[in-house]
Amino acid sequence: MTTPPDTNPNYHYLGLAGARPILTNASEETYANLVTTLGADNGNGAIMCIHGGVGLGKTFAVNLHLDELAPHTTLRIKVSSAKIQALRASLYNKLGLPGEAPANSTRCETMIKSALSEGPRVLVVDEA
Repeated sequence: MTTPPDTNPNYHYLGLAGARPILTNASEETYANLVTTLGADNGNGAIMCIHGGVGLGKTFAVNLHLDELAPHTTLRIKVSSAKIQALRASLYNKLGLPGEAPANSTRCETMIKSALSEGPRVLVVDEA
């Protein structure tokens, strides 16, 4: 794997101008796990969870590698609340569904599932 070009968005939490990533063993492992997950069940779906201490570069590595592996199908949301309603509303908005997310959870989830089923998607939920 080579060092990514400067044209990638700056995902580092400090936003260091001109900084370039150095791929670590953990980053390479993240890449390999993403490749496996994206190809699971003939590309029909799988779930991957990355966990670890604060500041290790989890979000950075996932975002950087998905820019290469699934640039046009990745949806990124950051959840600011532990409530399922917040996740539902964030996903509803990110999918560009019309108006506000329905208060009725069944209706909202039906609309989200329908939108997600329109094509392959990678959903990144940060701070889940």
